[in-house]
Amino acid sequence: MQEQVDDFRAACAAAAAQPGVDPRRIVVWGVSLGGGHVFEVAATTPGVAAAIALTPLVSGPAAAVAALPHHRPAAMLRSTATGWRSALAQRFGGAPATIPLVGRPGELATLTADGYHAAYTAMAGPTWRNEIDAQVGVQLGGYRPTAKHAEAIACPILVQIADFDRGAPPQAAAKAAFAARAEVRHY
Repeated sequence: MQEQVDDFRAACAAAAAQPGVDPRRIVVWGVSLGGGHVFEVAATTPGVAAAIALTPLVSGPAAAVAALPHHRPAAMLRSTATGWRSALAQRFGGAPATIPLVGRPGELATLTADGYHAAYTAMAGPTWRNEIDAQVGVQLGGYRPTAKHAEAIACPILVQIADFDRGAPPQAAAKAAFAARAEVRHY
């Protein structure tokens, strides 16, 4: 996930280098996991003038608890084992092990709440592959970007919370928004 935060920073630097762009007026925006990354990027990247976090996933532990009712125990164990296998393989130069990003309830996939599979596949383009590096689940266990960064955000930040979100727990987003002194909108 740190690579994604690095990508945010690289995008900020590339935007700031464009002719006609004021490098002190960069705005960062992210959705779900990207919305969580926004907290770190806004707190640590020079030139960020504002930030928008839409339905941010800001607590891996809270997301795991919310996901428990949507996954069979055997699928969670298999997913965890695949995640550790992927992490180990990549540590020694191997290829990542993948699992489906979305699946139907009860299937092995990262997101399996009712309706996720239909929603994702309906908007998928012709080159989209329903897969994700399985180690993301292992990484999410300790993912808490706001624990270190929310209070350090100096720019204005808007946090948009979906009150019935099943993937990015709204109570964790609200707590993070409060710590960041954010403007909050509930939907």
